[in-house]
Amino acid sequence: MATTLRDFIAQRETEIRDQQKALKAELRELQIAKAALGGQASPPSSAPSGATATIKEMARQVLSGQTSGLNSSGILDAIKKEFGRDIERTSLSPQLSRLKEEGELILNGEVWFTTSNFKTIETQWGNPAPPVNGDFGSGFDDDSEIPF
Repeated sequence: MATTLRDFIAQRETEIRDQQKALKAELRELQIAKAALGGQASPPSSAPSGATATIKEMARQVLSGQTSGLNSSGILDAIKKEFGRDIERTSLSPQLSRLKEEGELILNGEVWFTTSNFKTIETQWGNPAPPVNGDFGSGFDDDSEIPF
């Protein structure tokens, strides 16, 4: 029996989702190992699925994989992409502020970073890290798209 294009696409989507799950599981294991090597008291949390994850957990997880940080819009887009949930900006902002107060996130300009990712940038650029004025998370793939 011949496979239709629709069947092929559906099968390929399933394969890719399975690969994503496996990669996310491997990433969690690497984060736990990294936390252990860094002497952190507790490994990064493994956020539950999008259906049960809190906004804080989802924000924490998407930012942990973004070494160059994300602005609020980027965080909302990443949550939608990774968890399949639409979150209102007015619901996200207080959670980001709480994570900042708890010392888990740093806001540099308009860009949010996990504390560990920000410290990595500080190490690379010197202390303190350069201010971010939309360079990270701007949505431009390369300098040719920047309108100046």
